[in-house]
Amino acid sequence: MPNQYQYQPLEDNRTIRLLHASRSKNGSLLFDFSHVSLNNSPVYEAVSYTWGSKDRDKTIRHRKTGHVLYMTSNCQDMLWSLTKDGPRILWVDALSINQEGILEKNHQIPLMADLYRSASRTIAYIGEADSSSYDLSRMHISKALDPTLDIKRSAAMILSRPWFTRTWVIQEVLLSKRLVIQAGKNRIEETALASQVTSGGGVLNMKEIFPADLRRLRKQRVSGNREHRSMGMLRTDAEESKRSQTTGARTSGSDTLTNSIHLFNVLCESASYQCEDPRDKLFAIISLLEGDIPPDLEANYSRSVEEVYTNISRHLLSHGATKALAAAIGIELANRRHLPSWTIDWRCLRHLSQPGYIQSAFCPGSDASRWYSASDHSNTSFERIADKALLTPLEGCGLCIRGKRFHTVEQPKIVSALAEWESRPNFWARKKYCEKFSAPMDMYPEYAIMDKGNTATWLKRISGFDWRLGCVDERSSLYQDWKTEPDQLTRREMNKDKRVCVIQNGNESGYAPWTTATSDIICVFLGFELPFVLRPCKKAWYLVGECYIPWVMEGQGVADIDWAAAYDREPVAPLEDFHIY
Repeated sequence: MPNQYQYQPLEDNRTIRLLHASRSKNGSLLFDFSHVSLNNSPVYEAVSYTWGSKDRDKTIRHRKTGHVLYMTSNCQDMLWSLTKDGPRILWVDALSINQEGILEKNHQIPLMADLYRSASRTIAYIGEADSSSYDLSRMHISKALDPTLDIKRSAAMILSRPWFTRTWVIQEVLLSKRLVIQAGKNRIEETALASQVTSGGGVLNMKEIFPADLRRLRKQRVSGNREHRSMGMLRTDAEESKRSQTTGARTSGSDTLTNSIHLFNVLCESASYQCEDPRDKLFAIISLLEGDIPPDLEANYSRSVEEVYTNISRHLLSHGATKALAAAIGIELANRRHLPSWTIDWRCLRHLSQPGYIQSAFCPGSDASRWYSASDHSNTSFERIADKALLTPLEGCGLCIRGKRFHTVEQPKIVSALAEWESRPNFWARKKYCEKFSAPMDMYPEYAIMDKGNTATWLKRISGFDWRLGCVDERSSLYQDWKTEPDQLTRREMNKDKRVCVIQNGNESGYAPWTTATSDIICVFLGFELPFVLRPCKKAWYLVGECYIPWVMEGQGVADIDWAAAYDREPVAPLEDFHIY
């Protein structure tokens, strides 16, 4: 059995290891390494591919010593394809980084952005060739020979390959000077493939999916706190004006809004992408940042998944990304995942839809979107939170958040989310009926024109209910019960186990997680958009989850607060500091 190759340590934190790959006369793969500094503009191609099986049972032999490196079959296929026309100088993450060296990985991951920017081109090896890759690689010729050829269908087939679902692909697409997608011997320019994608292009549309957030994350706008230099930015006058009009927030042009809000948005957008190591869901995005990265966010593979997730959640919350608390897993999953209840589990997608505003087209006369400010943004600000006036980390894995409790749950009413949905008047069905028969909408009581959209949104967020259930579209007859349609029957079956806790106040209904129990409290935290359910535990609290309480969503629950004393060192009643674990 041949000896395994021993990696030589890299000289400094700007040095990378380039793979010189070739084939021997008998066709076996050979390699050698060279150490180069990114500061010296080395010439190389970066290679990206899907790792596939974790089994590293294939080998590549050092051309001088005969020692071998072990790799996956996907890596072998990629190298075999790329070296067909001769030797190549490549950077391949699985081989160029010592995967057993945690310290080396910690130093190399922050270089990824510079590494892809510096490469002459990036080759995305997506697997073996097929008819779709052949057609796309010869797009203009193929179309001329066969006018009936469906190039867009071929593009859709290429985009369905596993490579396009990887988290690391995001920065490879965004940062590469030139991206070439290769399947077997077929090469496709990324720009040519993107031109055939009208919608649903996934990572190829990444620049359009969240351009503003990424641009702000990478822009060097200093907030005055050097420790978190790259995480701070000045809000633009246009953004300030829009937010003031929408929420009533009173802030000045010199106020700062932490970039953690934009980081949270990008992390949510990218959460559906896959990676072998769950820590890379964060490290792959954080490595896009420029400037000084806070120590608790740096790529560090000596930290556990739980520690990495806890650190990023603490950072987001303590620097102004208040929406992050609504995405937290809550006590329902916290014990099983070994995470604090206020932490985001980036593997749990249901919790990651953003609740800052909801579409309220169901509400006649309203704007296209409606902002919530349960804690009254005219008297609180993100900057107060970022300055840790309202939220502070506690020793261990706790947070201290200032707020006010306004309701104690006595007898939780747990109901089927489906039944709750069906009990709500269907505004759209009534509207269609009135249009069909030219009847005025006011022929129905005012309660009929209610926010069915609100109900759907919050049932989905809190219980996982499929909000599409019961939507009446143009294909549905007003005389046919929508509950008998096959697709609706399927959705009803999917939703039959979804539950929600109904909080009643006269004729109004609010919603809380179905895990809400007797003695839980509903409270509003200063600076946060939504109310939350907390569970007492001795002298501390656990987060149960966000809730929708219509009669406090616009700041009504904090109307009796003395705002002049709200930020004092010690809370003044009715405010209190909640220690949440």
